[in-house]
Amino acid sequence: MFTLAEGVPQQAHVEAGQYNKYRFYNDLDKTNILFTITVLDDGDPDLYVSKGRGNIPSLAEYDWSSASWGGEHLLIAQEDEFFKNNNTTMTGQYVISVFGYIECSYIITAINNEDLLTRLHPGVPVHAISGKNDERYFYYLNTRDENVQFTLTPRGCKTTLTATTQIPVIESLY
Repeated sequence: MFTLAEGVPQQAHVEAGQYNKYRFYNDLDKTNILFTITVLDDGDPDLYVSKGRGNIPSLAEYDWSSASWGGEHLLIAQEDEFFKNNNTTMTGQYVISVFGYIECSYIITAINNEDLLTRLHPGVPVHAISGKNDERYFYYLNTRDENVQFTLTPRGCKTTLTATTQIPVIESLY
């Protein structure tokens, strides 16, 4: 089982019909958690998550899941009924299973901040979705003082990319 660190993408490969397992510890009670899988080829991974150290999710048993074609996004919000129904908080360990519906290479990332601010890393693609009129926020730290190029690839929708060099919210992350 691999450990996911907040905001740090991990690249992996999963065979068809097999699982890769991860753990992610969330130490914040009032937050949102976003698990994202960016597919690097034509494969199809599915995402299953359970809360608690001994709970290993599978296709048959899980607390949350995302099983669409291609990349996956799974948002666990602090208002989720799971926490009320199980009389628990968001703090604790989450166990993640990535199932290879079709063999694939992918990048998995876990984010646990209330604004779901995603850090961009050089050369690492990010698959992101949002609903109509929703916004997603990303940040990139240019530590080399060089020109940076971002590529946005819309898939069947209208998108707008806005960039700025001054965002006060980023300063609070460091």
